[in-house]
Amino acid sequence: MELWKLIKKEIGDHGIVGMPSGGRTRLIYSTEEIYEYYDNPGKFYERREKLLELVERRMQIIARLDEKPDFLFCGDSGTLIFQSLEIFRELALPILKRVTALAYDLGIATHLHSAVYGPTFPMVK
Repeated sequence: MELWKLIKKEIGDHGIVGMPSGGRTRLIYSTEEIYEYYDNPGKFYERREKLLELVERRMQIIARLDEKPDFLFCGDSGTLIFQSLEIFRELALPILKRVTALAYDLGIATHLHSAVYGPTFPMVK
């Protein structure tokens, strides 16, 4: 917390400071998990529910901060590599909606990150 306050103080009016929020958008991490999603979707709905709980807990902590972030990072690299738009809507969109609603209530902006590559799909140079 002391480091957070120092960063906010040092940045001052010269920039903005964001914070990860737990609003992940990638819940499938491999080709094998794509098949598993269709064979056993319950596992991934459980993963989504755990992430929703994480979002709730993190947002409660953020709500109690004296120095709140200027914005919250949401999303994940590789969001649409292993997830179709249909899967994204089922698994990740509810998380984004929740974190965005909670952030809005606190007056905090959100930023959605979704690069076209991820750790298992390196960017081509």
